[in-house]
Amino acid sequence: MGGIRPAPPLAIFNQFIMDQLRHDHQALQRQLETTTPEKEHFRIRCEQLETELEQIRTEHNQMKREFEIFKLKMQLNEQTPK
Repeated sequence: MGGIRPAPPLAIFNQFIMDQLRHDHQALQRQLETTTPEKEHFRIRCEQLETELEQIRTEHNQMKREFEIFKLKMQLNEQTPK
């Protein structure tokens, strides 16, 4: 039949698939080798940020309490006769 090429033998086709899978596997291995350290760095940075956020929340709550005390003292001061 004019323009139709016959299919390659099954062994050649299987070898092509195996080579392609090996190539893809190697590419994924290289990608994993680069993303694993990045992932660990990201995890460490997230922990640092969570710690900083907790410290900020603690400081914020302390400042709110101190401000409430200050407001009460000001009110008390305004109510005391001079």
